[in-house]
Amino acid sequence: RQFSMASSVGRTLRTWDGFSLDLRIDATNATNTPTFPSWNVVAGHAQFGLPNSVNPMRAVQATVRMGF
Repeated sequence: RQFSMASSVGRTLRTWDGFSLDLRIDATNATNTPTFPSWNVVAGHAQFGLPNSVNPMRAVQATVRMGF
C-alpha cells in the first residue's frame, strides 16, 4: 500500500497597531507511514521482491511572518 498525507495549520493574529503575525505549521507524511518508490525485480537475487529504498519520513516546518 502507498499512502501519504500532508497537512498544515495556520493562524493570523492582528494587533491594535495594524500589525499582523502569521503562524503556520506544515507537515509532509504526517502519519509517518513508510512508502517504497522502487522494488528489487532482479530474478535470482537474494533480495528479490523487497524494496530498494524508502521515501522520506515525516518532515515538519514552522513559519512565522510579521506584516505591517
